[in-house]
Amino acid sequence: MRSVAPAPLRSRVSSGVGLLALAVAFAVLAGSAPSAEASHSTFSYETHFVTTSDGWELALTRLKPSPMKEGREPVLMLHGFIENHRIYDLDATRSLARYMALRGLDCWILDFRGGGLSGAPSATDLTGWTYSVDDLIHKDVPTAVDYVLAATGRPKLFLMGHSMGGLATYAYCETETQSKIRGIVTLSGAGKMGPAPSQTPLTQAQFLLTGAAESSLPWNGPFPMKATAQDLLINPNAWVVFGPLLIGDIGSTVWDTENMTPLLIHKMLQHAVDNIGMNVVKQFLRWYKDANCYTYGPSPFRACPQHSSWYDSHGFYSYTDHLSAVTVPALLLAGGSDQVVPKENVQWIHDHLGSADKTIKVLSKANGYVVNIGHEDILVGKYSPQIVYPLVTTWVKSRASH
Repeated sequence: MRSVAPAPLRSRVSSGVGLLALAVAFAVLAGSAPSAEASHSTFSYETHFVTTSDGWELALTRLKPSPMKEGREPVLMLHGFIENHRIYDLDATRSLARYMALRGLDCWILDFRGGGLSGAPSATDLTGWTYSVDDLIHKDVPTAVDYVLAATGRPKLFLMGHSMGGLATYAYCETETQSKIRGIVTLSGAGKMGPAPSQTPLTQAQFLLTGAAESSLPWNGPFPMKATAQDLLINPNAWVVFGPLLIGDIGSTVWDTENMTPLLIHKMLQHAVDNIGMNVVKQFLRWYKDANCYTYGPSPFRACPQHSSWYDSHGFYSYTDHLSAVTVPALLLAGGSDQVVPKENVQWIHDHLGSADKTIKVLSKANGYVVNIGHEDILVGKYSPQIVYPLVTTWVKSRASH
């Protein structure tokens, strides 16, 4: 099947209908979800392709509910650093996108350039991997937003981002347009750098070391995270050695070990981890290094830069400093044990948004939840369908037009 989209959008579409016998299982997992969250029986998968202004082919995975609610805004989901669209759709029971589609929301998941189903240069094409986070913000996201609105005939959509996708969500609203956005949802969304009280000494030491490594890395070529994850999974000796570390102290940097199982970690590494351009990696490491510079002071060999947090690749514009420009309704979810984007930083972002309608939820035992939520497990953790999915779905539906 081919989609019909007005020029200049170009797409090719494949679809398949999933008869979801697991709807009952989702209802059970939702626990105390309100009756408004009643699930549908079917949805269809579609894969759309659209080309950016600089020639990258992007993939959009659509989960289209049946029946569709006329006039309701679609949801565009942005994945995080070294992830792809599967972080929103890992399997039948760990899928925020399926959960929302079953409840009548038209969900579209973007694969950023170079990852997932989107176009990617070969590993040996060093010049093809030189894009920056700014290209994702100013080229990939606007292309996807415009395509989804054209394909659905809606004037606005909800924009959702996890981790780096959260940064892209804030930055798009700051620097592109908010006239096309009904509301935003960020899950462990980046927007402010720097150590926080809830981060462990191990985490802070890891960020110090990774920030220091920035100058030694090349700026071109891919960061081969997908191949690294696959090698780990197919090498039984490697899994014996590293598996316990991933469910222990090392893994606790990126997920709460109480909210992950070895099987979920294995699935996430197999399906949701992906490559990204080395220049993006260096950009992140510079941010870590500069945030540490502001926290611990400059060295005799290097002064701190102009900005203390998320700034563009030229060092001229700080996405952090302009959060007050974001005025659309906003839901921010923070993990109580998130070590990558700690809850204090998410609270700071919330406090500095210009939105009159803004909500923050810190998902922790201290706030009455059954488990502390970490960074990656906020989407694919053991308790995510019970805690996270109903929160997001209820908020979006309560602010949708229909």
